[in-house]
Amino acid sequence: LWETGDNLCAQAERLMNIHGTGDAVQFYGAPPLKRLKFRDEQIAALFRKEMIASGTLIIASHNLCHAHGPSEMRRILSSYSHTLRIISAAIENGDVEQRLAGATVAPMVRQA
Repeated sequence: LWETGDNLCAQAERLMNIHGTGDAVQFYGAPPLKRLKFRDEQIAALFRKEMIASGTLIIASHNLCHAHGPSEMRRILSSYSHTLRIISAAIENGDVEQRLAGATVAPMVRQA
């Protein structure tokens, strides 16, 4: 799981560099459970929306298990490529909010 997590993170970071989104989306934590940190809640909401739209259910972390093989990694990285391209364009055009198309932007962790 550690090797798979390292590989997924490295490939996702490569895509972040290609799309220029390293200041908007970042990783932290152990390889099998890398967490994502977003510049703001709108970027986080757009990330979730586009990842789900492209076939990958993700909230704010990689939750890897032994069922994640090469085909699953390809699908996840394809979703990352799609999503990061959308985020990059949204930031460049200044239309992140409009791209949410009515999606609710709520904090991922609620304060008590």
